[in-house]
Amino acid sequence: MAKKTKVAYVVFHGKRTGIFSTWAECEAQVKGFPKASFQGYETQREADDAWRNRSSTVQTNPPSQAAKPGSIEGHLQEIEPNKSQVGKHQHNDKSNLKRPSAVTDLTLSDGDEPLEQPPAKKIRTSPIPHIAGKDEQGEEDDLEPVVLTSEQQAVVDMALGGKNIFLTGAAGSGKTVTLKEILRRFDKRGVKYQVVAPTGIAALPLGGKTTYSFLGLKPDSLHLSIEKLLEGIKPNTRENAMPVRVLVVEEISMVENQFLERMSLILQQIRAPNLPFGGMQVIFLGDFHQLPPVKPFEHCLPCGKLMSKQPPYECEDCTPTKQAAFKDKDKWAFKAAVWTKLNLRMVYLQQIHRQKAGQFQNILNKIRDGIDKLSDEEWNALEAKKTFPEGIRAVKLMSLRRSVEEVNTRELRAISAPTRMWESYDSYAMVESDPFRVQRPWEQDQPLKQHRLAKKLTLKISAKVILLTNYGSDGLVNGSQGEVIDFRPHDPKKDEEDIPKGNQSDEWALNAFSEMNACTKDHLLEDPIVRFSNGTVRRIKAITSTTRYGTNLAPYRASRTQFPLALAWALSIHKSQGMTLDYVEVSSRYLFESGQLYVALSRATSLEGLTVTGFSRKQIGVDPEVVKFYKNTNWETFSSTPPKHVQKLTPLVGRETIYLD
Repeated sequence: MAKKTKVAYVVFHGKRTGIFSTWAECEAQVKGFPKASFQGYETQREADDAWRNRSSTVQTNPPSQAAKPGSIEGHLQEIEPNKSQVGKHQHNDKSNLKRPSAVTDLTLSDGDEPLEQPPAKKIRTSPIPHIAGKDEQGEEDDLEPVVLTSEQQAVVDMALGGKNIFLTGAAGSGKTVTLKEILRRFDKRGVKYQVVAPTGIAALPLGGKTTYSFLGLKPDSLHLSIEKLLEGIKPNTRENAMPVRVLVVEEISMVENQFLERMSLILQQIRAPNLPFGGMQVIFLGDFHQLPPVKPFEHCLPCGKLMSKQPPYECEDCTPTKQAAFKDKDKWAFKAAVWTKLNLRMVYLQQIHRQKAGQFQNILNKIRDGIDKLSDEEWNALEAKKTFPEGIRAVKLMSLRRSVEEVNTRELRAISAPTRMWESYDSYAMVESDPFRVQRPWEQDQPLKQHRLAKKLTLKISAKVILLTNYGSDGLVNGSQGEVIDFRPHDPKKDEEDIPKGNQSDEWALNAFSEMNACTKDHLLEDPIVRFSNGTVRRIKAITSTTRYGTNLAPYRASRTQFPLALAWALSIHKSQGMTLDYVEVSSRYLFESGQLYVALSRATSLEGLTVTGFSRKQIGVDPEVVKFYKNTNWETFSSTPPKHVQKLTPLVGRETIYLD
């Protein structure tokens, strides 16, 4: 009689406890752990029942066919430009690829503290901290459930089912809204996740980390060979990565091919050697029509030496024996070998929520797809001078950071009103203090260096500003534009009604209030009064953004208290990514990257609120490899009516009809 396959493993006593759906994940928790106990089950129901009734533990021998760790050389043999034809990404549930299986019931281990804890679940104390990919203070209203479209809900269900996902769609299609709901549901279930992004600007709005920070890398780390990089993984990097069940990578378009390989190899070294990304569930978000990777193929993966600065990118020591030469088209993450190994569900959100007018959406689609040039009529519509509400000036979106600084400095100096300046109140605290150890890990980590709240904020009456947080009322969101009209003495009695919506009854919020008061006393605070473009006049209060950093053994909290405002006569295109702006002026001069024009224009909500200046009608083409990737990939779309040029498939049971482009 054939031996039945185990579909789930329950770890009762190990590095992490709970239910795991692969032996590799189970083995990672029990191997080398004293008196580890675990049990494999043939059905998910048996595993669920065993976990719920875990009054005793059972220890079993590991399967005889447990995978052996792979060699570094073996990994490197597979890391070349993805030679498979672009577009061979159709999902197949019966695939035999070795991919991370779903963690079907990512149950809390002792000591976990989900932000929203189910009423029936009891949590015992333990030194293992909660790991979340967002600000734990809860200053935003991210914990509030949102109304999703049917396609967004389908993606949430897919993520909760443990699937690896690449989520894409045009700007304004709701990728971030969908992600926030996924994270909210993860929090409610106690699922450990980590949000990362290639830049702090992209990572911090979701309380995440940069990819470098999460992987324990420094700017010069890529000078090392992959072998030395893996040998030098620090204990705190291991401690941070081991509990994470889901890794969310934002702005995947900016993650370079070989850096994605490094990410996977580091996590394989830490967790499960034979599984891409060490067996984590991964969710990639982004649009490859937007900003590309910066300085691709700068360092050779096998040896770490500098590669040639122009394509073909070659290493004088490793090409072609250890690594093939790379062309410029190979820079994208979807060209990495590990991309295919992840067996990603390729999901394309179709419904646009930001832009409503058909003409404007058609213009954006032309620029995004890079197939058709804009007509003179369309350029005239973009360049036409628009009339904005009284007191409102459009935000200039510019490609160069120095140009942005020059505009904001010049405009602020031109105002004759007195200057108000506030320096942020930054604080750090170990979660668990040890009187016998001097610990100041933040001095090396510098976790607030790229924080969205300014270290120093200078304002005057009549200064143009932009809001950097979401309020629960008045329609004010991250990106709302306004003008400072007054400053008034801080009134603690009005804190509750004026600070952004969030959970104000927990320990994190109390800490935030305490630090706000300290900031007030130190700086004799006056609150800015801002009139926003929608007519709302609001007193802006300083907020505290608190995030947990450090390791499992030495966790600490880093907090910054500051007004959630920034000068907004001009913003860089990079910083504007993810914002929704009502009134925008895009400078077409000095655009130097594919995707910049599209990112800038798609920040606007309507053609009536957008003007293009710069006297350049140069339409930087979209990378042909990106066009081919989007054209040839068999996308999963969740729509009640098929979009153009799609093939109808058999409906899934209990779901709307699914169409593939």
